[in-house]
Amino acid sequence: MFFGRVPPYTIKAQVWETDEKMLAIAGYWTVRGVAVIFSDMVAEMDVAAITIWRQAKGYMQKLDKPAQCIAAPGSETFLARLGWEHIGTSDQGEVFKWEL
Repeated sequence: MFFGRVPPYTIKAQVWETDEKMLAIAGYWTVRGVAVIFSDMVAEMDVAAITIWRQAKGYMQKLDKPAQCIAAPGSETFLARLGWEHIGTSDQGEVFKWEL
């Protein structure tokens, strides 16, 4: 379990921690050949926006399959600048896709 939720599938993820406390996690699980991307961080994590940008770009470069994600509120512009395309709205939020 991370940040109060149990992942629904086996996941590949990277965790950032300090002093034995998990600060952030980013990763994906695969459904029918599509990577379902997720990320989460604690509110007190203080990191520069460029660091998040670089980590996201690096993670995307390692993907070998198309991907989808639900945008966190306020992250839609960030995702669009990374090359993600808005494809609709679900009951969980705005859905974006990324193609190889």
